[in-house]
Amino acid sequence: MPKVRIFCDLDCTLIDSERRYEDEKQIAARLGVSRDDYEWAVDELYHRFGIARYSFTVLLEIIRERVPHVSSGLAEELMSLLDRNYFFPDSLNFLNQFRRRDLTLVTAGVIEVQLKKVETHGMKALMGDIVVTDSKPRAMGERKLDGRIHFFLDDAPREIEAVKRAHPDIVCIQMRIPPSWESQKYTNFADVCLPNLAAAAEYIKRRAART
Repeated sequence: MPKVRIFCDLDCTLIDSERRYEDEKQIAARLGVSRDDYEWAVDELYHRFGIARYSFTVLLEIIRERVPHVSSGLAEELMSLLDRNYFFPDSLNFLNQFRRRDLTLVTAGVIEVQLKKVETHGMKALMGDIVVTDSKPRAMGERKLDGRIHFFLDDAPREIEAVKRAHPDIVCIQMRIPPSWESQKYTNFADVCLPNLAAAAEYIKRRAART
């Protein structure tokens, strides 16, 4: 197989953040925050600050706009979920099919939160490079190599569009079904949409072999 470089998203591509979101809502409900209020607060956080400032401390402040007396322990309990393994069942098998040096994790969000997820899931032993960035197109542009076929895997259509606009030569794979908090579900900028990482591994190998 020709040389490849695979840029891979973390949340909702390798780890099941939708499942963690459900666990968050269960914790919140136990501490007196309804599912509706929790979902409203998450939507408000994204709307006001974007993913770059997503933290449970900021989320708690927004929740208190509706539930003023909620315990500060909520943020601590939510943070503890970052110690849990949320790998999709197909994630490790996918990563182990490629050389570590050919895999680059490209993720967005609060650095401390994303690096905690990286630590919990042992990503440093699996990926040759790990990047937490506010611009995936820029981070990937800085890491492209001559003579490589580049692939990008992400669940979010907005990220696929941003990367494809900046780097038309990168093969963009929209993964799985975007989570509930992603308002955009599809994009014509994706080279292909695939339901799981087993299909992605097969596609990458087939696409690389014919180049």
